[in-house]
Amino acid sequence: MVKGDFQRAERLAHRAMREGDASPKLKRQWIQAINQQGKQATALTRARKAIQAHPEDPALHQLYIRLEASAGRPGYGLKLANLALRKWPKSTELKLLRLSLLQELGRTREALSRLRQLRQQEFDNPSVLMAIARFYRSYGRRRAALTVIKHLLILQPENHHARMLWINLIQETAHLDITELLPTLLVAVRNNPNFSFRDAAELLQVLKLTTDPAFASACWEALELLYPLTNRLPEKDQLALFIQAERCNHNHAAHCALSAILTSGPRVPMVASTLFNKTMGTLSDNQSKQLAQRLLKHIPQSQHATLQAQFAQQAEGPPSCANYYSCNPKATAHSFRSSAVSKSS
Repeated sequence: MVKGDFQRAERLAHRAMREGDASPKLKRQWIQAINQQGKQATALTRARKAIQAHPEDPALHQLYIRLEASAGRPGYGLKLANLALRKWPKSTELKLLRLSLLQELGRTREALSRLRQLRQQEFDNPSVLMAIARFYRSYGRRRAALTVIKHLLILQPENHHARMLWINLIQETAHLDITELLPTLLVAVRNNPNFSFRDAAELLQVLKLTTDPAFASACWEALELLYPLTNRLPEKDQLALFIQAERCNHNHAAHCALSAILTSGPRVPMVASTLFNKTMGTLSDNQSKQLAQRLLKHIPQSQHATLQAQFAQQAEGPPSCANYYSCNPKATAHSFRSSAVSKSS
């Protein structure tokens, strides 16, 4: 959501309250909407007043605790969490919130003790399993985290957050079971009639990791699911789809992805540079120049000089790039600034 969406959400919630809806749920939405606009102090004030009006709503207490912690007071947040747990001792959400605050405060031993208690009490609770996996990962125990996530995905194969964590863990550990990612994900997607853009981004990421020729049919199935969404994907994802479709010889998907990029782009310099690099080896000098001009069409003018130098280097090597920079001092300065920013980030 963009800032305007949060402002609209706040207005709608405020209007509903003026019309008589004083439910805790609506007040939580009202508080979250103002907080997501960056007005943390106002959100805290509203949360305190909401708790006074609805002291028996545990979700309001959780929201207030999170706001206090994000305002730089995790110690006070922990105190509030412990008080809330006296009132709602069986609340898994409050226990998980306390766990995250203990981690934030660096109280690892106590956090581990609380985590073991949760694991014994609610091992099949998806929220608990996610917390356990994230805890293990944060302390470098990635294979232990993988074991927990696999158990969670047996219980909830459609859990997007669990699948993304699974993908990240497999990448981080160079896990030998990387080949099982795509077939497993395809099973989850087939069982989900509402294939979303979030699912598409996940599927595309896994497709890039699946290079074993034995899974060619799974890759083809993934491309069949992805290419109908091409026009609504971000440009970098369209490029990734184009590259994967080419790799798998799915000509129709490759054509759709490339057409989508060229309809009103490329607008991202990296996408333009990648497309030039992929094609310039098959073109004459004149065709390369025409291609470069076309790829620059929608790129912001301030980035033309640096990109043109990159095209020169890709087409004719470093000497050509050096010649271009010597004739275009603005390009040299812009390139230096970009390099400095890249190194500092």
